[in-house]
Amino acid sequence: MQSPKFKIYSSSAGSGKTYTLAKEYIKLALKTTSPYYFNHILAVTFTNKAAGEMKERILKYLHQFASDDLQDRKDSELLLKQILEELQEEGIEIDEEELRARASKTFKHIIHEYANFSVSTIDSFVQKIVSAFTEDLDFPFNFEVNLDAEVLLDAAVEQLLQKVNTEHFEQITLAIKSFAMEKADEGKSWNGLAGELAGFGKNLLYDQHQKAIDNIANLEAEDFLQIEKQTKAYCEYVETKIKTISQIALESIDSAGVTIGDFFQSRSGVGVYFHKLQNDVFASPNSYVMKAVEENQWYSKTQKGGIKAAIDSIADELSIYLTNIFSIQETEKSKYILFKEILKQTKKLALLSQLKKEIAAIQNETGQIHISEFNRKIFEIVMKEPIPFVYERLGEKYNHILIDEFQDTSTLQWHNFLPLVENALANGHFNLAVGDAKQSIYRFRGGEMELIVHLHKNNLERLVEGNEENDFLTERYASIRPYLKPENLSTNYRSTKEVITFNNDLFGFIKASGENESIAPSLSFVYDEFFAQQVPPKPKEGGHVEIDFLQGEVEDEIMFERIMAIIDEVRDAGYNYSDIAILCRKNKHGRIVANALKENNIDVVSSDSLNLSASDAVNLVISLMKVVQNPENTLSKYEAIYLFYRVVLHRIPDTQDNHFIKEAIESGDIALFYELIEDEGYALASFDLQQMALYEIAEKIINTFFLFEHHKELDFLFRFLDVILEFQTKKSTHLTDFLQFWETKKETLSISTPEGQEAVNVMSIHKSKGLEFPVVIIPYCHWTTDTGLRTEIWANLPIEDELRIVSQSSEKADKILQNAPLKVAKALEQTAVVKQYKEEKEKTFLESLNMLYVGLTRPTDRLYLIVKKNIKDFNKTVGNQLYQFINCPPIAEDENHFEIIYQGEAKKQKDKKEKVKDLIEISAITSFERSNKVKLRQSAERLFDLKTFEKSKDYGNKVHAAFAKIKTYHDTDYALQEILREGLITASEVAGLKHTLENIMSLPAIKPLFEVAEEAIKNEREILMPKGKPLRPDRVVRFKDKIVILDYKTGSKSDSHKTQVRQYMNIYRAMGHAKVEGILVYLEEKAKDEQVVEVD
Repeated sequence: MQSPKFKIYSSSAGSGKTYTLAKEYIKLALKTTSPYYFNHILAVTFTNKAAGEMKERILKYLHQFASDDLQDRKDSELLLKQILEELQEEGIEIDEEELRARASKTFKHIIHEYANFSVSTIDSFVQKIVSAFTEDLDFPFNFEVNLDAEVLLDAAVEQLLQKVNTEHFEQITLAIKSFAMEKADEGKSWNGLAGELAGFGKNLLYDQHQKAIDNIANLEAEDFLQIEKQTKAYCEYVETKIKTISQIALESIDSAGVTIGDFFQSRSGVGVYFHKLQNDVFASPNSYVMKAVEENQWYSKTQKGGIKAAIDSIADELSIYLTNIFSIQETEKSKYILFKEILKQTKKLALLSQLKKEIAAIQNETGQIHISEFNRKIFEIVMKEPIPFVYERLGEKYNHILIDEFQDTSTLQWHNFLPLVENALANGHFNLAVGDAKQSIYRFRGGEMELIVHLHKNNLERLVEGNEENDFLTERYASIRPYLKPENLSTNYRSTKEVITFNNDLFGFIKASGENESIAPSLSFVYDEFFAQQVPPKPKEGGHVEIDFLQGEVEDEIMFERIMAIIDEVRDAGYNYSDIAILCRKNKHGRIVANALKENNIDVVSSDSLNLSASDAVNLVISLMKVVQNPENTLSKYEAIYLFYRVVLHRIPDTQDNHFIKEAIESGDIALFYELIEDEGYALASFDLQQMALYEIAEKIINTFFLFEHHKELDFLFRFLDVILEFQTKKSTHLTDFLQFWETKKETLSISTPEGQEAVNVMSIHKSKGLEFPVVIIPYCHWTTDTGLRTEIWANLPIEDELRIVSQSSEKADKILQNAPLKVAKALEQTAVVKQYKEEKEKTFLESLNMLYVGLTRPTDRLYLIVKKNIKDFNKTVGNQLYQFINCPPIAEDENHFEIIYQGEAKKQKDKKEKVKDLIEISAITSFERSNKVKLRQSAERLFDLKTFEKSKDYGNKVHAAFAKIKTYHDTDYALQEILREGLITASEVAGLKHTLENIMSLPAIKPLFEVAEEAIKNEREILMPKGKPLRPDRVVRFKDKIVILDYKTGSKSDSHKTQVRQYMNIYRAMGHAKVEGILVYLEEKAKDEQVVEVD
């Protein structure tokens, strides 16, 4: 048997990482005779999609190994031989027959015990641990996982703001008021205070900031405000000192009868410099000022003698003043600038500890724990115990730990796994981690590319930095060191030779740049000697690589125009829409491109670019929901009615329509608004909608307008209904709550349409990781490589008296502000945190390059990069790296440059069998109101019309029941006997009902409808609709030249009754009947001339 190993794979794009992971998993699962050994293997990855893919791949290979199908055996032959050879090299006696037998048994046991098939995301694994040790970790017994940081933080901020002006929270009140005043002084609205605090509060949930936040956890709001006073006092002291000296100098100049213009280089000379210091105490002296001090050049040679003498009389004095100022600047500048940056954050820091308490209170109250808490709790235990109790059972269960996407793992997550890896290695078992530092693009989630770099290079000392005092961590790293075995997966089996060569040349050029190395000294470690992708022995050839440099004013327009041209080009080369992927750095660009493609009648498949809010059908439902929630909402009524015209009626309102719309909406009468819709043949009752549950409202609106028949809207509507159902189930059933939720989340809710459609793929570069496409287009390929205005670092601060709260008790230690979030401003270069400033610049630069690397390694055949050249700070973009690489000649203004690096060939058509997928075709979407379900009938309904509280409609219902059985007037007695037999009426009611029936049938408009042959009459006959629930008119009479629809109604008259009859009429017209009439009969109306209403 071989000694245990901890293999660290550095895996380039397209090198078969998932294949390797599946191979190693299967090899471990089949190395023993036990078909249950898979229970002892834990494989974790970063996303649910990656975990699903790994599971699918493992099961596929096991099934193929065990299959008797010749094709399955052929497809898996290479992998099986590799596993067999490697097992035999390890000294395991096994042949092919035995290996296949083990695969068969293992496959069956995984299927039967799927819950023990431990291939999951890191978060899922951690949640499993937490669930097993709920009480020990101090979590509520029935906790729920909360993934929505924004909702949690908004609620915490709201609770925090409610404490303003309340007892015991004077310091919080002071901090909030000061913060609001500060915003006002900056010309910003204080209304954005809550949003800014919520954004700042995200620091509490990020793994990478936990150590810094823990370092300041002992500071309360009053401590931060005191530190603010101390740092302000220091800054004011320095300012006063320099301003006082410069003011004395100016007074000396004035006393000598000299003006500031009399000095050498008057407007740039010494006199002007003293004036500048009154506004900027750290203004740098220019060369003319330095010449005065160092070379005694105070005035020009042509200066008048009297002025020369006057200046000479004060020159020594001014020189002393300047020397003192320079000394103060040199001594205090670093500290002053740092304190100025800290002062921008102290008020938010003062609120951070209270915000943390509010989050804890919300989690305890609701039982919903944010997922970030799980890793943190485990980390606290792992760092304090040699054998963490949460792993005692797991250490016995898992012999092998396989970690995927290691470059996206946070330091905290890795340190939580380290005890398991250490234990497995100590017991002689194989472990594995695989990743690619060049594809580390999740730093915003805590991903640290340094982990894979330093583990692969065996630079473990770098991984202990900052935690040297923790003996457990130091010992764990020392214990795994002997087992580390670096490996490289560098052959690219994905792309053509041309694409591989281009990527190698480009990143080789970027790596060799001295300017780039000065920004990112670790560039050569990430893109190390093994970074270049190897071309496989029999590579695919004929690839296309092109870089387009465009110039123009409107960025989106020039990008999309070029995208359309490229799509036409690749289509002419034989590629389908589904072969094309458009990758964007920012989600907003993806949405712009996706929506523009749709407008040009090109179907799009996207997981994050097609927002629900882009759907007119969804917006129609939402606007009507707003009207239901607030009938006085004029804006929503206008929005709803215009969407109704566009989506349902497929037309734009004309002048007359607009007049009626304005009149109805501005009247304030909600009934008139619904009449606008009802007049077009669609019935919506305001009262009914207000009585419905949230989901039913949406479903009712969708069904009323037949929105399910709008095929291009189906994806949006189904996703929208899922969102409503989830909200209603987990959060609230109130319409108002949902509409508030929608306003905050509508930009993040999107559809993900099924794969395999003939459509262009549009997605972010983040989402594309791990995927491949024949053609890749990357527009907006000029994202910055520099930090942004909002970039912050949690800096390790130097020990300064002003950052200390001196304890009043000898038993308590002083409190020190050790860390603070600082904006990454250029001024930090002159402070004690310059090293961290440069590290942030370096990490940002590397991540921007990694983003480019990920995008450039997605295509198999063709790669198109679209760069906008005429933008600000172009030299700090990835576009400039491409520009420099091709040594592009200067591009004239308003001209474009198209650089074809490799001219591609037409798509090689392959004869391959279409994969037959098991598809379930839904021919109709049937939905119905839950209010129509069978329910216990309340006695009140027999006494009152529950909508109008008018007297019983029971008598009318009895008349209605009799008419349902009457085809001609000869059937009257038969009908009455039938409903008597059924118990619907009593014997005493028969005579009265007969009189009523005969009176109605004798009405002039009604009488002809009961004198026709029976075969021409349909009573309560259902009309089966193509989709949706059936319709059931009360009576339909067929004449030679027309159709007459008769509908009986009880209770008060309503326009909705007419709308319903119009709907029936429209259906019969759609069946091909040219002339259709409608009549309403009100069964309880006393006046004969009011009983019958003809519907036009």
